[in-house]
Amino acid sequence: MCGGIGCAASTANGPTTAYRASDAPLFDHSVDFVETPVIVEGEWRGEFEQRVVRADLIAAVRVQSSVAEIVQRHSAFRITVRVYDRFKGQSSKEIELRVDDEQPSYATVEDYEQRILRDPWIAFIKWEASNAGDGPVPHWHLSPDTPEVRAKIDYLLSTPPPDPNTQVEVIER
Repeated sequence: MCGGIGCAASTANGPTTAYRASDAPLFDHSVDFVETPVIVEGEWRGEFEQRVVRADLIAAVRVQSSVAEIVQRHSAFRITVRVYDRFKGQSSKEIELRVDDEQPSYATVEDYEQRILRDPWIAFIKWEASNAGDGPVPHWHLSPDTPEVRAKIDYLLSTPPPDPNTQVEVIER
């Protein structure tokens, strides 16, 4: 087996920042169907905004294959995606994503497998260094590839992060 990222992996696949426990809900090995995400401004960032900031790779992808398999007595889906447009980060043209039956998102992937195979997606990937030496492991989330999702990503990537050393004071006249 070629590891968590598949045989087509290249050295460009890798974390830009360390994977941390707080990344798990953002890169949950799942798919959502929100075609028009809402951006939450200020310090109470929503998951979408956090996902854009923390992702090592944001790319438009098409699912090439989805294979159900049994690995050590557990069911899993091995989803191979083909990257055709990148918003952030670098990767090989093909990436292998996995979801195991022990993960809460497994049922969603199983229930919507045909839609996942049919529709275009935006993949948010956070790489985690592997101790096994077989390359980084992708933690991922898929959102629909819609003009609205693309616009929100473009907006968030073009907006400079807030400077903690800058204070804004409103003075009434």
